[in-house]
Amino acid sequence: MRLLTVSLALCCYGLLSACQKGGDQPAAPETPAAAPADTAKAPTAPADTAKAPGEPAAPPAAPAPGPEVAQCQKILDACWKAVQPALPLLQIDPAAAEEPYRKKGEKFLEACKKLTPEQRECLEKAENPIAAIDPCKVNEGKEVNDKLFAPSLQGQIKLFEPEALPEKDAAALQKAMAGVWVNDWKKLKTVTTWTIKPTGEVTQKAKREGKPDPGQDKQFKISFTHKNRMKVQWSETSSQDYMFLLDGKKVFYAGGNLAYGVFPMASPDAFVVSAFGDYVFFEKGKCQVVSDTGWIAEGKCKFEKAKTGKLFMVEYEFPGKLDLTGKPAKMKRSFVVAGKFLVDDFLAEAGKYVRK
Repeated sequence: MRLLTVSLALCCYGLLSACQKGGDQPAAPETPAAAPADTAKAPTAPADTAKAPGEPAAPPAAPAPGPEVAQCQKILDACWKAVQPALPLLQIDPAAAEEPYRKKGEKFLEACKKLTPEQRECLEKAENPIAAIDPCKVNEGKEVNDKLFAPSLQGQIKLFEPEALPEKDAAALQKAMAGVWVNDWKKLKTVTTWTIKPTGEVTQKAKREGKPDPGQDKQFKISFTHKNRMKVQWSETSSQDYMFLLDGKKVFYAGGNLAYGVFPMASPDAFVVSAFGDYVFFEKGKCQVVSDTGWIAEGKCKFEKAKTGKLFMVEYEFPGKLDLTGKPAKMKRSFVVAGKFLVDDFLAEAGKYVRK
């Protein structure tokens, strides 16, 4: 009896496991309920969404590219395919050319994506998208920065890169230039006189409409390091490359705009000249013209006599290319024959110096 009383007492304090089971024993007094399982988690901050003060917010996710992206890429692929025949003519290595071409093509792609679906479809259907830019009217009414232009191959074209001039030849040329030379540019009504020392120092005196033009009186120095180039040293820190040709002992041509060039003519039957940034390949009476974008067109080339001497005449147009008035862009250029060279007619007019 005493043992039962002790057991019941211990059971009431929850010290015997037997009291926690069913059976005929008295139930233990009610104890406070345990806290429910932690199913409701304490609120936590989203991962790295709370930025430190002053830290910029993450940019919004970029929208998924639209169908125009793939379409424009397809058009650029067609442009690259279209320029393949021009690469060997322009002395460009096809294997090395694609990466820089597509790099320049990034601007083409950006402009292409802004075109209307109809304009992109027009370019995509064209055999040569480069030739279809004007016919598809993709640039009408746009500012220059918004217009679509085919990627240029300039920077990769190896034609007409100046060759180094041997020191012996450079010294002989420097000596031959000593003297007084006069440029009489009748269209501009200017007369410019160069007095050149054997060491290359030049004193320039100018007249305009028969009157002294002191604003054009200058002192500078010339030297020669490359074929058909003259370096003009304006000051210790400023210099400029001039196109140059000494034609015999009494005439030379020189001009600071390298777009108007001097081109070697080893044979009158086959040579290359540049006109308006395009390249004219002449061979046995036929000529082919290649633009700096790799567009090829047929041209008409011939030699003819003029009062100023023998000329080489070039006429061509790229089918579909329009001028600023919306008419077919017909190009015409002439070159003066100077011994075994061809001199752009503008350079021959504006940059001709005659020994006095």
